[in-house]
Amino acid sequence: MLKYLKNSETAKTEGESNGASPDESDVVGGPDAQSEANSDPEAPGNRESEFESATYDGANDPRSRVEEGDPVPTELTASEFLDSNPGEVINESLDALISDQPEENGVRNEAGTSISDIGNWPYEISDPMRMSIMSLGPEVVRHIESDFAGTARSGVSARGSVRNLTRDWFYRRLTNGEKILRSWMMYSPSKGALFCFCCKLFRRNASVGSAFASTDGFTKWWKLNPRLDHHESSQAHISCFTQWKALEMSIEHRGTIDEATQEAIRSAESKWKTLLERFLDIIRFIAKQNLALRGHRESLDDQSLTNKGNFLELVQLLSKYDPALREHYTKLRLGSKNEKSYMSPTIQNEIIGLLGNQVRREIIEQVKEAKYFCIIFDSTPDLSHKDQMSHMLRYVKMDGKKVEVLESFIDFIEAEGKTAEELTSLILGAIATAGLDIQNCRGQAYDNASVMAGKHLGVQARIRVVNPFAQFVACSNHSLNLVGVHAAAEAVGSVTFFGTLERIFTFFSSSTGRWSKLIAVTNCGVKRTIETRWSSRYEAVLVTKKYFSEILNVLERLTGIDENTATRSDAGLLLRALESFSFLCYLSFWSDILREINDAQRYLQTRGLDIHKSALKIGALKEWLSCERDDIISNGFDYAKSLCDDLGIEIPSRRIRKRRKQFDDTSEDANLTFEQELKREMYASSDRILQEMTTRFEQLRDLDEKFGFLKPAQLLEENSESDLDHAPPDIDRAEFLEEQKRLQQFVKVCSEQERTRIMNEGPLELLQFIREFNLDICVPNIVICLRIFLTVAISSASCERSFSKLKLIKSYMRSTMSQARLSNLAILSIENEIASRIDMEGAIKEFATLKARRVRF
Repeated sequence: MLKYLKNSETAKTEGESNGASPDESDVVGGPDAQSEANSDPEAPGNRESEFESATYDGANDPRSRVEEGDPVPTELTASEFLDSNPGEVINESLDALISDQPEENGVRNEAGTSISDIGNWPYEISDPMRMSIMSLGPEVVRHIESDFAGTARSGVSARGSVRNLTRDWFYRRLTNGEKILRSWMMYSPSKGALFCFCCKLFRRNASVGSAFASTDGFTKWWKLNPRLDHHESSQAHISCFTQWKALEMSIEHRGTIDEATQEAIRSAESKWKTLLERFLDIIRFIAKQNLALRGHRESLDDQSLTNKGNFLELVQLLSKYDPALREHYTKLRLGSKNEKSYMSPTIQNEIIGLLGNQVRREIIEQVKEAKYFCIIFDSTPDLSHKDQMSHMLRYVKMDGKKVEVLESFIDFIEAEGKTAEELTSLILGAIATAGLDIQNCRGQAYDNASVMAGKHLGVQARIRVVNPFAQFVACSNHSLNLVGVHAAAEAVGSVTFFGTLERIFTFFSSSTGRWSKLIAVTNCGVKRTIETRWSSRYEAVLVTKKYFSEILNVLERLTGIDENTATRSDAGLLLRALESFSFLCYLSFWSDILREINDAQRYLQTRGLDIHKSALKIGALKEWLSCERDDIISNGFDYAKSLCDDLGIEIPSRRIRKRRKQFDDTSEDANLTFEQELKREMYASSDRILQEMTTRFEQLRDLDEKFGFLKPAQLLEENSESDLDHAPPDIDRAEFLEEQKRLQQFVKVCSEQERTRIMNEGPLELLQFIREFNLDICVPNIVICLRIFLTVAISSASCERSFSKLKLIKSYMRSTMSQARLSNLAILSIENEIASRIDMEGAIKEFATLKARRVRF
């Protein structure tokens, strides 16, 4: 790992940085980056330090690479070699051999063929391949048990036709009759020839050598008698044989570098591992807390800087209590040129990307394990005026006996196109990038914009062309919000009422003095009404109703002579608007209605909520309004009259005007009093709510009816069979009916309390019940249906929650951050539970691998 990390400092990093060039060296502060790179003994051109710092862990770790221009070692005669210091020769050879990761895997050469056959070896053997062969060993290459190929004799004095090689030639017979194995002699099945193991490995001069070291090998079996002895006694063979055995002994007994060097490298590895663990933990903490990492100036040399950014300040703080950090930070602060920091902006981006990708991979693995998923997309503009599309996935996670419906964040994607075709392409590309199969998608959830929800040409329709089983459900929260928006615009009185609430907020919030006077009596201020915020209207109405008298008192004081003309005028207008009978009636009317709508809104935002429970909540809201609207309107009038009496507000009356009847009128003129006209408008608003709810939630009701056979009350009813006309194609319907009977029998033997609980619960609780008693093996088709049903999302509220994180991460001071950095910081913040479980050992290995791949040779 140390080798990877040390080599990486010469690589050109690819990570993006705010205010740092990708070509800068990994040195905090920047000004000395180039000089540090030039003086780095590990930089390209200073290769000897790389050899000194290499780690070699035995014969199975060949790490060498021959650089162009390296000196080729010359051959030594036997006497020259023996007269020299063999240890020095071997050490020099090893220094030339060991450099970096091998290109071979131990059984393949550069051409991809097997190196267990010596006939496949190239004449010029690279150092990495030589170390791979050494780790393989001569026993694998010898092939002494092969069926040796015969060779036809040639030459003028040749007698006979074919000669064959025998195993006896692999042994040398001594004078006393004993036989010893010629360990250097190898047979190539592919070429049917003999080769010398050590000469092939260590001879590089093509003009000198015997046939045993040639490309084609030795095949003249009838000449083995003199040629074997000649080759064994040649000085070239003795030199190669000695180098082979010396290297073999060095690897086996004392390694390629001495123990002291190995201990130093192990110590350095431990140090960098410890430091990287600290750096990863610090960055993970900052990301989870939605804090900025960078500072305006980050030089460690400048002692006058009191704030170098959250990352460096945390490193400095922890260095007071952590010896490893303290030593590293002190060296950097004192300007050690040979000490790498791994704290630069580039490294920060790489670590953020590494941690973010680890969280993203874990989520994708969970989705793949679940198989079925639902896509949830929504977009919002950020501070840099880019349209950020939030990508969420909903799926069912079954871990042991626990069942969860999860909605996980994947990415922020910049949406450059606005058409349905462009957005569809963007969504399909995001799914493919995540490595998911669109055919396993069983649901879509977007807002109610026509470009997304269009019945024929919207994104949802285009996705269903690709996958007809991807059910679309318009966001229930958006739909319910639009119900309130359209109902509020139905009558003039309602429009005036909400306009007055907005004017109250504008009047007080535009002046710190007026706002402080309001806070002094209400402790919370007034709220504004925003059409896109689901609960803003209810909050504005609630505060105004609760502190109505206090607001009137503040407005009366602001009409006093001590205030300027504009303030007195605006306060007087608001005072007259609030002291009207119609405003008080609407205040009570909308307070009651919006209270129930807000309760439904909050319920529909629940993570993992299914279609059935959503339909029940919407149905209950509609039923409540149908039954209670008369009482709501009546209570509104009573509230207004009571408050008018208490505050001395006069209830207006209007003379009934007789309108001239036209010749085509078929009924008497509906001459309404003031109160009758007010009631008519309230009924119109309540009727519009019922009408909008019927229209906008029709699709939700249809899906609930289609999946009705999965409701426990129907599925578990004794002796009943489900209607499977709308069952998904992923199941066998005949088997489903058989499984239904099994499940009914099992529930029947449960306790009365347990049976009642299951019958009254929803599909999620039923699936939990099946998993708890390990029944999924008995009812697999029912489990599949329940998983698909629970996968379909009914709201894009999770995307809205991710937008809250977007505002915290990409703030005004951080508006120039890159898209990749934004997405990775967001996933670490949103999916902080998974981020807390990141395997630091794996992250450090991945970081080392990332740095090693960027090494330049």
